[in-house]
Amino acid sequence: AILIMSLGMSRGTRSQESVLKIIEGVLFGFSADSRLEDIQSCLENLDHADRDFYIAYEDIKHQTPLSVEMGLKSLAKAVQVIPFAVDWCQNSPSDSARFKKAIGSLKQPSYFEFTYQKDLVLNGVSIYRGIFKALEDYENSKFYEFGFNVGEALGKI
Repeated sequence: AILIMSLGMSRGTRSQESVLKIIEGVLFGFSADSRLEDIQSCLENLDHADRDFYIAYEDIKHQTPLSVEMGLKSLAKAVQVIPFAVDWCQNSPSDSARFKKAIGSLKQPSYFEFTYQKDLVLNGVSIYRGIFKALEDYENSKFYEFGFNVGEALGKI
């Protein structure tokens, strides 16, 4: 039973509290007007977001152009819960629009370049430092910091 539980944890089944810390970090890193307490009651599909954050982490850490591109798409799926919650709670239309634009850039960037251990450029903006610092934070279970670095990278693209 212990083996099964530890395998489950490695596959992206952290507590809801961890996912909320990620989302709180994303909001602050993105410099959003919305705060977690403003939208928490409207957040849905946190299990899916948790899984997508994990998949993004797993893909990006392989550091091949294809795995990084796939990881960014998973990251986009994970953070989609934020503009949906902002809309649902009728909190900040400008946050929702900014998030949707950034998520669109993650899903289908007009320009993507990845150089192993050097740079990650999306739409002409380097987000390497933020994304790979986020991976380090995720690996160390620093979920707020992971979210903050993801949010900061999103805010740049």
